[in-house]
Amino acid sequence: MMIILIAVFIICIYILLSNDKSCSCSDGPDNIKCIHCQNIIKENYNYCPNCKEQLKKKCQDCGRMIDINWRRCPYCE
Repeated sequence: MMIILIAVFIICIYILLSNDKSCSCSDGPDNIKCIHCQNIIKENYNYCPNCKEQLKKKCQDCGRMIDINWRRCPYCE
């Protein structure tokens, strides 16, 4: 009986320690979601290819493309 308990304990420890964290589907800098349809998009997209939602706008002062929800351009002073 003791051997079975030790084996179960070792298996549980192994499962906890061998948790694979190399999933490529996690939300990271390359996996941004559209604010409207939640489709995965790339950071440099100006429009969502799925729902056509505008994601970026041109700064009126410097002309750089910035996030549509930003109130101020981080490139301008």
